[in-house]
Parts: sequence; structure tokens; C-alpha cells
Amino acid sequence: MKKGERRTVVTHLRLNPSEMTRIKQAAGSRKVASFLRQAALDVRAGGPHLHDDLVGIRAELRAIGNNLNQIAKRVNQGGDADGIATVTADIGSISKVLNRALARVG
Repeated sequence: MKKGERRTVVTHLRLNPSEMTRIKQAAGSRKVASFLRQAALDVRAGGPHLHDDLVGIRAELRAIGNNLNQIAKRVNQGGDADGIATVTADIGSISKVLNRALARVG
């Protein structure tokens, strides 16, 4: 929101008591309206850190793909498959980052 811009649009939301209790607990000390507004905006944007995580995942996948292509070329030329352990570790690392990003999304 731009500085000085007022919130003039009002919206209504129907919840059952259980849903409201869960929302209040999640909001903690924040006002429910502020909490819901920020939650809705974060979901639309993918959350505050999701974009950074996904950019990092893309870069890691690209690097892993390059490593894998180099290993495949070496093996096809009669060499050994040195580096497979490194690629496997990289895949494990990227899997953890991806799981954290997915947990944020829901």
C-alpha cells in the first residue's frame, strides 16, 4: 500500500466458530483484520520468501543438470562416473529447500 493511501474498501467474511478460533490463534497478538489481509496478500505473492527459495532452487537445478551432463559425457567416452555422489548430495540439498518452500505454500 502506498504511504498515505487509506483503506476504504470493506469486505465481509463468514466463518464458523472453529475457524474463527483457529484464525485468532494464528494471529496471536495481531488484529484479525491485519492478519487476514497480510495472509491473503502473502498467499497471492507466494509468501514472503517463496520467490527467493524458488529462484535458488532453479539455480541449483541448473547446476545439477550441468554436472549430470558432464558425468554422462565422461561415461559415454569410456570414463568413470566420478561425481555421482556429489550430484546425489546436491539433489538431497535441493529437495530440502523445495520441501521448505512447499510447506510455506500449504
